[in-house]
Amino acid sequence: GHLGTVEYNSSTLYRYATNLTVVEASFSAAIPDEEIKAVEDKIAAIGDVKYDPDKSEDSGELITAARDAYNALAEKYGDVSSMVDNFEVLTSAENVYANLKEEYDTMIENAATVDEAINAIEFPITKDSEDAIVTAEETRDSFIESFGQEKADLHIKGLATLAKAREDFDKLSDVVYGDVNHAVLLTAGNNDCVHFVHS
Repeated sequence: GHLGTVEYNSSTLYRYATNLTVVEASFSAAIPDEEIKAVEDKIAAIGDVKYDPDKSEDSGELITAARDAYNALAEKYGDVSSMVDNFEVLTSAENVYANLKEEYDTMIENAATVDEAINAIEFPITKDSEDAIVTAEETRDSFIESFGQEKADLHIKGLATLAKAREDFDKLSDVVYGDVNHAVLLTAGNNDCVHFVHS
């Protein structure tokens, strides 16, 4: 009884598997090689996946063209992924492309965050400006670490403003210390002068 069931199942599975093979064989026979090759060529044309609007590098159209060609073939003949040798290249390119777009969008958002931090610095710069300047500099530095100087120069609008704020602040500190020394020197100089006249 029990054994019989198992045998019955396996023979059914076997019959099903054989049918499947037959279907697939007649399938591939029905698809002209040049149609498959045309799709493979479009996939091969994708090459290195790129997405960078700043350099007008964009693989989007090539990927879409390959996907459209593949879909047209699949519509005609069913699932042809196993017959298109480089089908995985297409799916991988689609993933990489989606990630690159996401990364670029994240970079743009981060640039805006740096600019917000820079805009929080109020001019004219005073001794109280230090926290705002340091926060903006740290935000800028972490952007550069993640996305590079080139993207910072292109997308952070306030870089010059931040540099100016830092410069003004450093001058402020110099003047404060400088003045003290300057005053001391002057006083000493005057005394010398006075002393000289006296003698």
